[in-house]
Amino acid sequence: MRSLPRDISAILAVTAVLIVSCGSPGTTSAPARTAQDIAADKAAVNAAFGGCKSFSRTGCPLTATSAPDGHGGNLIAVGVQVTGDDYQAAIFFDNTTAVGQAGASSYKPFGPRLGPEANKYARIAVAGTGKLEMVWFTWSRSHFSGFCCPNGPPVTWTYQWNGHAIQVSGQQPSAGYAFF
Repeated sequence: MRSLPRDISAILAVTAVLIVSCGSPGTTSAPARTAQDIAADKAAVNAAFGGCKSFSRTGCPLTATSAPDGHGGNLIAVGVQVTGDDYQAAIFFDNTTAVGQAGASSYKPFGPRLGPEANKYARIAVAGTGKLEMVWFTWSRSHFSGFCCPNGPPVTWTYQWNGHAIQVSGQQPSAGYAFF
């Protein structure tokens, strides 16, 4: 039996290792799947809000934050500016399935309201496996200066995916302050 030249044998061995370690052609890597899920989630939110046509010509202003959910997928929050007045909401997805919402208003296609009925948040961040954290603004009850200008201490709410639903925990505003 004729043997292959040493160079070709080495190339075949490296190729076999790459196929085994990287997956077969046509599989989607986790980061690519996450990016695809985020794109699909953003499209669903944009469509539900009618592209925010009342105040935007380019579609809804959207952000996305994702964390591995601990169950083989991702917990994704799509943040949206609901109106030109800075009312904000966050829609939570387990991959591409809507599992809840937080913020200014409830929108039927996205599941139950989670957390405070608040109108403006500072940020959404990863807080651990299957856990996202939202920091909400508050306003002074006695010196309300408009939605533009939160003047109270921020409060933090945590949204934890347990494989079936989101568990919510958070702080209420300090005395004299409120969500608006």
